Amino acid sequence: NPYDAGRIVGGSSGGEGAIIGSGASPFGLGSDIGGSIRMPAFFNGVFGHKPSGGLVPGTGQYPLATGPALRYLSTGPIARRAEDLWPLLSILAGPDGEDGGCRDDLPLGDPDTVDLSKLRVVSVPDNGVTPVSADLRDAQDRAAAALGALGARVEEARLQRLKHSLDIWAAAL
Repeated sequence: NPYDAGRIVGGSSGGEGAIIGSGASPFGLGSDIGGSIRMPAFFNGVFGHKPSGGLVPGTGQYPLATGPALRYLSTGPIARRAEDLWPLLSILAGPDGEDGGCRDDLPLGDPDTVDLSKLRVVSVPDNGVTPVSADLRDAQDRAAAALGALGARVEEARLQRLKHSLDIWAAAL
């Protein structure tokens, strides 16, 4: 970990997250099925995005996912700055002529065109099983408030069935 050698880098794309977090590379690629872009980004103080399944080709992945697994495994960008994720995703998205699982019917809209007054933000504090640290909860509340200040409709919800989310994900995987 570029910030503390006593801590881990957070997942199978952890080396990528560490090299970006240390400033040795401005961006990179990760693969994610259960957090392997998102956790290394989080652990190394950078930004990562797991695209919707089928948006970015998996060409070069080994083994290449097929069938229903394509909904879960995604290749996506990791970057030092959040504003770099959109241009990187714009470059990566769409069929490449090799990966038959990548779809060309998934829209990749420009985030600048989102009408925030029509956006409904549902803030879920936790899954009802695993506690969330006060710092993370505060960051989530501040993000929701910032979206609300920009015109989004923000509401908090507790989803009782979310307590089964890990079991459902593991069974589907």
